[in-house]
Amino acid sequence: MDKSWMVEDRHTEKYINGVKGFIQFAFSHSAKGNTILCPCKKCLNCSWLEASHVLEHLVCEGFVNGYRRWEYHGEASSSLESGRDAHVQQFDEVEENDDLEEDCDELAGMMRDMRHDFGDLSDVEDEGDCREPTNESDPFKQLVGLATLAGVVTSGEYGCPKCHLLTCSRWLTNGKKTCYMDHRRILVRNHRFRTIDKAFFDGNVESRTAPEPLTGEEVDALTRNMETVFGKDPTGKQTIRKRKRGDPPQIFKRRSIWFRLPYWKDLLQPHNIDAMHIEKNVCDNIVNTLLGINGKTKDNTNSRRDLELFNIRTDLHPVPVGKDTFDLPPASYSMSPELKRLFCQVLKGAMFPHGYASDIRKNVHVKEKKIAGLKSHDCHVLLQQLFPLAVRKTLPEGVSAALIRVSRFFKKIYAPVIRISDMEKLEEEIAETLSILETIFLPSFFDMMVHLMVHLPLQVRLGGPVKYSNMFPIERFLCTLKGYVRTKSHPEGSIAEGYIFYECLNFCARYFERCETRISRLVRNDDPEPMSSSMPFFNGGGRYLAGKYTITLDRNAWLQAHRYVLFNYDNITPYLSKHLEYLSSTGQRNALQIDKIHHDEFHEWLRLHVAHLVDSGEKISEEIQTLAKGPLFVARTYSSYTINGYKFHTKSYDEGRPTQSSGVALVSKLSSSSNESRTYYGVITQILELDYDNKGNVVLFKCEWFDNRVQDKWVKVDKFGITHVNRKHLIHTGHKSSDAPFILASQATQVYYVEDPLAPDWLAVRQATNQRDLYDMFGMGDENSEQADGPTGHNLDPIETISIDLKDIPKTRTDIDGVLVSAKENPKKKNGKGRRVKRGGSHIREMKALKKAAGKPKKKRALEVAIPESTRVLRSQSVMHESDNEEDADNEQELEENEELGLDDQQKKKKDGRKRTRMHTVYDRGNQPPVPVSFNEKGQPNGDNASEFSNFIATLVKTHIPLGHEDWRLVPVEKKNALLTTLRKYYVVDDKLKDYVMGTSHKKWRDFKADLKKKFFKPEKTDEEILTLRVEDNRVSYDDCVWLIKFWRSEEAEKRSEQGKKNRSSQKVLHTSGSKSHARVAAKMHKEKGYAPRRDEVFVRTHISKRDETIMTAETSKVIKDIDTAIEEHPELLEKSIQQGDILSHVLGKERNGYVRCVGLGPTAGSLGIPGAQKLKSTKLQMAELEAEKAWRTNEALMDHMDYFKEDTKAQMDALMAEMAEMRSMLSQSIAGNKNFMHTSEIQPEASVGEYSTADQSIHDVDSIAQLIRKKKEAAQRLNNEAELQKRKEAELLHKKKEEALMQKNNEQDMQKKREIESKKKQEDLMQKKKEQDMQKKREADLKKKKEATVTQKNHQKGNEVILFNVYRDHTTPVAKATILATDRKKIVGGRELGTECCEVVVNYIIKRDAILPRPIGDVTTMGQAQGRTIAWLYKHLEVDKSKMKQASPPQEE
Repeated sequence: MDKSWMVEDRHTEKYINGVKGFIQFAFSHSAKGNTILCPCKKCLNCSWLEASHVLEHLVCEGFVNGYRRWEYHGEASSSLESGRDAHVQQFDEVEENDDLEEDCDELAGMMRDMRHDFGDLSDVEDEGDCREPTNESDPFKQLVGLATLAGVVTSGEYGCPKCHLLTCSRWLTNGKKTCYMDHRRILVRNHRFRTIDKAFFDGNVESRTAPEPLTGEEVDALTRNMETVFGKDPTGKQTIRKRKRGDPPQIFKRRSIWFRLPYWKDLLQPHNIDAMHIEKNVCDNIVNTLLGINGKTKDNTNSRRDLELFNIRTDLHPVPVGKDTFDLPPASYSMSPELKRLFCQVLKGAMFPHGYASDIRKNVHVKEKKIAGLKSHDCHVLLQQLFPLAVRKTLPEGVSAALIRVSRFFKKIYAPVIRISDMEKLEEEIAETLSILETIFLPSFFDMMVHLMVHLPLQVRLGGPVKYSNMFPIERFLCTLKGYVRTKSHPEGSIAEGYIFYECLNFCARYFERCETRISRLVRNDDPEPMSSSMPFFNGGGRYLAGKYTITLDRNAWLQAHRYVLFNYDNITPYLSKHLEYLSSTGQRNALQIDKIHHDEFHEWLRLHVAHLVDSGEKISEEIQTLAKGPLFVARTYSSYTINGYKFHTKSYDEGRPTQSSGVALVSKLSSSSNESRTYYGVITQILELDYDNKGNVVLFKCEWFDNRVQDKWVKVDKFGITHVNRKHLIHTGHKSSDAPFILASQATQVYYVEDPLAPDWLAVRQATNQRDLYDMFGMGDENSEQADGPTGHNLDPIETISIDLKDIPKTRTDIDGVLVSAKENPKKKNGKGRRVKRGGSHIREMKALKKAAGKPKKKRALEVAIPESTRVLRSQSVMHESDNEEDADNEQELEENEELGLDDQQKKKKDGRKRTRMHTVYDRGNQPPVPVSFNEKGQPNGDNASEFSNFIATLVKTHIPLGHEDWRLVPVEKKNALLTTLRKYYVVDDKLKDYVMGTSHKKWRDFKADLKKKFFKPEKTDEEILTLRVEDNRVSYDDCVWLIKFWRSEEAEKRSEQGKKNRSSQKVLHTSGSKSHARVAAKMHKEKGYAPRRDEVFVRTHISKRDETIMTAETSKVIKDIDTAIEEHPELLEKSIQQGDILSHVLGKERNGYVRCVGLGPTAGSLGIPGAQKLKSTKLQMAELEAEKAWRTNEALMDHMDYFKEDTKAQMDALMAEMAEMRSMLSQSIAGNKNFMHTSEIQPEASVGEYSTADQSIHDVDSIAQLIRKKKEAAQRLNNEAELQKRKEAELLHKKKEEALMQKNNEQDMQKKREIESKKKQEDLMQKKKEQDMQKKREADLKKKKEATVTQKNHQKGNEVILFNVYRDHTTPVAKATILATDRKKIVGGRELGTECCEVVVNYIIKRDAILPRPIGDVTTMGQAQGRTIAWLYKHLEVDKSKMKQASPPQEE
């Protein structure tokens, strides 16, 4: 059909006539009444319109772009269903070929040709991304094998073997690879994603149909005339054929040898694509991208630059920050370091049932935030079971739902029973899922292995379940063959010899009947077949594996077990009905009361009823009679039992093992008359075997059941279909006689639980689906029948499709920061034009020869041993060290900084060691109140901030305390008080913590000196060379450097060093708790167990490997065995305290002086009151202490005497003053009387002689009184003078002692200064030059600052776009991009004037969300809260955005 008119101008007559012809064609093939679909750019084939409206739209708007094939209007009616169903229909039309019985020689020749053809597989190397070597085959080499076998192209533009020439691929210019996207074309015609908003996809409407795979006849026709030469080139040359410009594309390299078979072209599925390696590669892509594994992630700078070239996803384009730096905005799948750790913690806490999967916890590194070394089956389990649990806690809801859909896709693909209808739905679902992923991940994510997921459902429809076509058995067999290799120089011969030897042993094993051989050996979870018997109920199957004991049941447990057996016996229903009728006939009308009596008394009624029937001569089955009598009270218990293809353990047997086989689930009906059921989840606590009168046995599981009585309270199902149970709420514990803690072993379905790190009380339930050696054939004959998922017939983890709205998927994350990259980074270039260097090339040999000639030492491979053989034990590894292990400076900041560095920078940083810990997070809260520190009764910090508290003490010690002292006690007290004062500005430190602070400061001070010696000091170096430590570490002063060098060279230091090495070499029992103190370990155990742990429990916890819970040394193993023995032989020690002699004291002996084992830093044996812990003192020390005590008592007595003397003197003075007052009053009266007498004598001169004598006597009395007063005053004055004289003597004596001490100190300081001056003179020449250089640099820096200040005044104008840099931490780190709004000094921003130092800016783009604002505005304290708001920022911490002047390109990665 001629369609050339479609490119003509829409107003020409040719175009209008063509449109009319199109409308006639559409009405004759796809009309719906009098309307057809309008294909204009406005309607997009979504609106049914009449012919006139369609003509108007097509003339005004034109056809939708790319609509050259009118599939919506009847030209081609192929679709996803019709095209693929045609292939399925061809399968029934294939007839048997009568020519199949050809000569076997032809087939043998074909196999020989194939063998020569496959000889090149070992030399083929993939040109994709570099991957870590594993023991398994590279997933991409499976495609290479397919290319060799089928002759198809499996890489490049037409790399999909199913889509052939219709493969949708794009070349990533920066990523240097091909991506395969546009999965919307596989969707059905009317799917909403085809015409959705262009913001979600590439901006184009998808109108193409799904590609149809080539049939065998089409492949045969395309390759029939191709010349194919099998085998290697005899000349040994390898020719690389490239397609020239203008040549047609080739999708076949050569004709497959299998087309020599006459029936090959009629096969619908001639070759399989391996689901195992597709699943592994998809899992690796997702995990590496989510965790941002450097070198493996699909989100890097090149990927972001490709987005710019495609002009899509503008929110993720690199944002220029300055001239040479770019910020990569966080995508919707990006995670912060905390979320990455949480992701890894979920996987780290998973333990699988025995035989279900390998222990992947050893591959998960939480601190490094990465997962490495996963095998194919590890990825299989991780993607299907654990991945949904991890992503739902760390990613947005829409992104989590999309990734969970991928997980469930593989779960459906691997189903043991396949329905064609399910696979048809799965084809549509995976196409929709991949389309959703295109809106989430970058184009570089979609490699060939991701694209091949689309073709897996059709392959399963044609070929059956995946387990019959995947590579798991092949890989296992290859591993077996690899194990046969003993002589690596002749691997082929070793494999052949080993295989022949294996076959001989198998042949011989068939003739050994009375011994166990590989032929007769039981499989892992063998379930013996039930024996034929008249009582089939007692042949429940299963066998015990470990822990067989005989016990006697109490009445309560016997009743509960027997009752459950009766109620779950299949033939008990008639007797149940009779008992209910009997209860109803007794007058009971309450149904609840009847049920209760029926539950409590049925077993007794049945015993009597059956006995009565037997006595009356009625025939009763032997099975009923045996059950009615009840079991014996003597029963057997087991620790491990296998049944239904599962291996079950008790909860106690699981403890200490890397597996979890005690989880169990049971689906039970709510009532006999109802079809509703409820699932119970629990943990096995006891495996019990009841003996029914030695005629039959029944095995029961006693469990702790989680409470599910109230829906969605303690057993919940989240929006993703994942079940959670609360471990703290239990039912049917067995304490009441009405409880039902037992179930039949044959009813159990195995599950396992995964702990939620954010909610430790909640557990996620996962079902173990690998029942070994059991094949459930239920429902396979009927497509519409329900599929059973195991012997129990219940699926506890239903797989349902999750619906996703694209609007719920965020384009970027606003709660985390992006990644800063530098445009100056030059990654290593590959040799040539992007090709790999061939191994063994001449240039490689030349490089190796040059390195060898240069004398560069080879790196020795580190031996992987469990016990490090070293004469020096690190301080952080010894549990018997004088000071217990405390938290060293954490390297969390360094780990987070690594995410912003390139691969080379990370390798260099790892080589150089971690950088200095500066504790900026503590210093940044200087204006906030001090933070309280939680501690235990011994004064040891054990809270969440204990590590930070210890690290900050170490930082203060290294900056506040001088190092020029031999002993900590010689450090001036003023320095220690200054450290304590500074510490109290940031933490609440009371008297109980003061001792811990001083002890920790002593340890950190001593460790700092040891680290400096290890890093800088070598005896063969000169003093000038060693003094460089002052340059590299500015925390060490020049005086301290000189003192340290002199001390390190002294004999005393050498003796101490030798003694320290000797002590460390004798330490064999090493702890494994790392930087976590014993106090913190004990606090964590207290929280887990609910009680304070004993010292022996802390010892065991801190001396086993945290990764695989193994014991590190033989000495440690012996101590732990001694502890277990002591607990068994002396259980009374469990109740004793440390002072009374607990288990650890019994095993390890008495405590040493200075510390107590497994307690932590601070407490000593003496402080804890341990008997016999006090040191023996010398006679001289005892006499000195006695003299000091006597002096102290004398001083106290003297002080008491002085106080008594003062009080007595004061009382006497008070009495004298009272007497003096009385005397004064008497004297005044006498004087007044004398005056009156004199006056009277003048008036009456003739007075009598007696009156004169009375007056004289009064005057004499007054004189006596005055004399007495003078004596009293003199006595008081004399006492005061004696007291003052005594005080002056004491003060003079004290002053004299101070002067002597000061003089002695000054003499020592003078001598020290003289020594320092003499040492300084030797270094003056060396340091003078350095000072001059520093001064020169300072002058240059000052000059530069002046110039910058001048430029700042010019550039910092209103409207300029600037970059804001960190104020409190690293000042070179950009935190945001902003625009200057005002520079007026008097303008008020945030309640303060800008002044000369700040300007007003509005934040446009945030780089670091946690950056602290220099001037907070109300509750806005961090940069993350200031998006789009105006804030004040310092001039010296901002600069003009140079990227606006000269745009730089993002860095390019090779």
